[in-house]
Amino acid sequence: MLLNGSVFVRNHELAVCLYLGSRESLTIPPSKLKSIADIPQKQYRDWASIVLSVEPELAMTSPSGEWLVRWFWITIMMGWVIAPLVGLVLVILARVIGVRYSFRSIYTAAYRTVAYMLGLVGTTVLGHWTGAIVMLCEY
Repeated sequence: MLLNGSVFVRNHELAVCLYLGSRESLTIPPSKLKSIADIPQKQYRDWASIVLSVEPELAMTSPSGEWLVRWFWITIMMGWVIAPLVGLVLVILARVIGVRYSFRSIYTAAYRTVAYMLGLVGTTVLGHWTGAIVMLCEY
């Protein structure tokens, strides 16, 4: 909002009045003025670069053949090898400790949980490790 040469801006933590006029026409005593350096600021953490390790140069760039092959094999390994093996191990553990659910219900819950966690964590970890965008899609 602009009022008498001043712009009022705010975010969820702080409101500031910025004067856009000349210094001579300012009616506030200089002792009450603050510079940008006087405004407290928190350390900025770029979560996007932490979670998504690499971004393509152009958003609509089609993936290379190498990228598609790597994505395919990583997805196959995570979704069709690791998640089912963990699911079977959890079914065996459930049987050993005496859980009375069917094989199918334990395996399905374990597989879905592991597949979700691999997609959630694996996308970030594998993206940082390979230096490329790795989107894990397990079904």
